[in-house]
Amino acid sequence: MMDRTRLFLAAEFKQKSRWSSVWPNMHYGAMYLSYSIGRKLPMKGVNWVTRESNRLTNFSNRYQAVINDIDVKKTEEELGITLQDIRWNDHRRIYWKCSFCGSSYRKSVSVRTKFHAGCNFCKGRYPSEVLREQHQSLSLAASAPELIKQLKETDKKDNLGSLARTSKFRAEWKCQGCGGSYRASVRSRTGMVENGQCPLHPGIVDWSAYCPSCSWKPNMEAIAEEVQRTGQFLGLEVESREKYVGTASAYPTPQEVGLLSQSLSSFLPYLRGYGSCHNYCSYLHLPIAIALLVCCGGPMAFFSAHSLCPSF
Repeated sequence: MMDRTRLFLAAEFKQKSRWSSVWPNMHYGAMYLSYSIGRKLPMKGVNWVTRESNRLTNFSNRYQAVINDIDVKKTEEELGITLQDIRWNDHRRIYWKCSFCGSSYRKSVSVRTKFHAGCNFCKGRYPSEVLREQHQSLSLAASAPELIKQLKETDKKDNLGSLARTSKFRAEWKCQGCGGSYRASVRSRTGMVENGQCPLHPGIVDWSAYCPSCSWKPNMEAIAEEVQRTGQFLGLEVESREKYVGTASAYPTPQEVGLLSQSLSSFLPYLRGYGSCHNYCSYLHLPIAIALLVCCGGPMAFFSAHSLCPSF
């Protein structure tokens, strides 16, 4: 019988030597250490205690732009973290207020100092994420000053006016319908893009002038009236029957088309003796198409004949 002590030691060695979240501090010889070594959190090390050597305000010559974006009041009120307690590589997610657009967001200090992360809205500040400042477009204030008046009243209006008219920045606008605020990109309001970029929807300027709640009625009212007047729901142009029969008369109603299809299909059972459905329907392709072409018009002939025989 196998010794249980050696079996348990082998199982423990196998478990501790796995590379998984259960044993995160895996290195050579770690399986011989105690299971609690290196797993005591929070660790009171240099990155967890604020000292003079890692206080963020002591690095103002390097991270002054980062310090200016900190929302000191909100961070102290909601998180209880003062400005003097923040470290340059702090892992805690504090509150920020963008100095360019004024939007509030929450990120850790380390992603600001190490990875240059910033405001989520300012990611689309430029027309191109690759070229960034290298664009030929005029500013929004110079090309469309009437849109500046439609921006939400903030103290950052001048900064938003300096953006390019092809910028992807999602600014806050005043809805022309309800007067509320909503976000839309600058280039959707101007309808302009840089050379080589994919063009926008032709009606993007009209649709982005209103908030999502109010944009339906002013943009769809004219289309709804046209549909109600013409009866065309699919956007298809009605071709005159003069092209086929030489007389100007309206298209038959769906009820008339249904009666015609029933009358034509009533002749099919008499031809069952001539073979399978595919055989006798193949002989009826031409007569049915001619009859429907004269009675119903061109587009209706195919669909009605196909409903009678799918092989048509």
